[in-house]
Amino acid sequence: MGSALGVALFGAIANATLGYGQQTHSAAELARASHHVFVGVAVVAALMGLAVVAMPVVRPTPSTPPAADDAADASDTSDVATPRTSRPSRPRSRSLSPPTTCDQARRH
Repeated sequence: MGSALGVALFGAIANATLGYGQQTHSAAELARASHHVFVGVAVVAALMGLAVVAMPVVRPTPSTPPAADDAADASDTSDVATPRTSRPSRPRSRSLSPPTTCDQARRH
């Protein structure tokens, strides 16, 4: 839907620049209409960039309980004094969705 609205908006800008009633247009008229559309696209891109910069940086906390293998790892204290070498530590994913098959395979 977004691209359809963009095409409609920028098509309206081009049509307004070219005017109505003529079947053919000169190269200069088409260049002017293209320039107006280009400026419109540049303005929209700049506004989108400002919107991205203005967004707050908020990292939601996951609301799902830890997976079964994570709970087993937390209760296993037999190797507390020695670091694990078989499984390197990695940052937790920031996804709020449940782990996929790829995530489960990566853990083992």
